Amino acid sequence: MIAYKVIPRKKPGTTLVKWYATTASKQMDFNQMVQEIVNNCTVTRPDVLAVLAALQERIVANLKEGKTVPLLELGTITYTLGSKGTELKKDFTADQITAFRVHFRVSTGIKKYLRRSDLRFENVEQTQSEP
Repeated sequence: MIAYKVIPRKKPGTTLVKWYATTASKQMDFNQMVQEIVNNCTVTRPDVLAVLAALQERIVANLKEGKTVPLLELGTITYTLGSKGTELKKDFTADQITAFRVHFRVSTGIKKYLRRSDLRFENVEQTQSEP
């Protein structure tokens, strides 16, 4: 079940307000995730923890080396940069870089499993009369 709530948003430059869905997801407990993995395969809890710790270290190391990180059929972890502009290309230095953002691009295989027709949505707010 995909949890959502409805929030008002005002169109910039106007007083027009419309209501839109926004996520109301719950944080999954890490230990619960590890236990689910243990319950669904032949590895032990220490094995799962060791693999996840090593995966985290390798993701960070590879991103620091400017690499995109493939995660088998899950997707890819990549990054983008934000920077200040300069009038001339020759004036641009690394000091103009202001942001390093990490992104996860989900694989087409996972997207297929998350087809809209297979998802169920639930409004988690109490029923209230709206204007």
